[in-house]
Amino acid sequence: MLEEDLKKEELGESEEKESLEEATPVEETDAVEKQAENQGEAEENVETTEEDEIYAKLHELDLRLEQLEDIASEDITIDEEQEYASLKAEVKKLKERLKEINKKKKEESNSIWDKINIYYIIYAFIALILVMYPTGTMISAYYANLSYKLASSINETLELSDKAFDIMNFSLYLLYYVLFIVIDLVFFSFIKKNKVNKITMAVVILVHVVASLISVLQIIEVFF
Repeated sequence: MLEEDLKKEELGESEEKESLEEATPVEETDAVEKQAENQGEAEENVETTEEDEIYAKLHELDLRLEQLEDIASEDITIDEEQEYASLKAEVKKLKERLKEINKKKKEESNSIWDKINIYYIIYAFIALILVMYPTGTMISAYYANLSYKLASSINETLELSDKAFDIMNFSLYLLYYVLFIVIDLVFFSFIKKNKVNKITMAVVILVHVVASLISVLQIIEVFF
């Protein structure tokens, strides 16, 4: 009896073990399928923009172009030359499309910094350093020497009075500051539709005029 009970227990354990072994692959399959579904849903949630697709395509084209460029000129075939020219044209077209996308993004952006032309800001700071006191007067001193020589040569011909010579010399010196204002106005005239850039350049012009006046007033007594 004891032996029969032991056999029954062993038989029950083996059947239970077999059922567990049979269930395990099913559970693993379900887990894999669930993971695949979750991954698919995550990929669907990630939107691929046109800009991303262009960058990916450019990367692909660059790799192919590098392969073609590595081929020796005497070994390259006509088909490969045509492919190279076609790829270069496609790359150029995609880059132009990228510029259009970036330009549109800037126009639609609500950030003022995306609408301001950074080159205007760089120019504004450089020009301000060149005209503001005391750097403006120090730098313009080199120009003042040239303007004095020019005024002296003109005076030799016209034989002006001392007062007239001082006025002419000072007027020639002022051209240094007037030049920056003229450049400001030229930049301003190039701006057509962007109101932010127009306002920016208007402020730049005002700042340059005020800075120039301060510098001139600091040195005007040298001329008179």
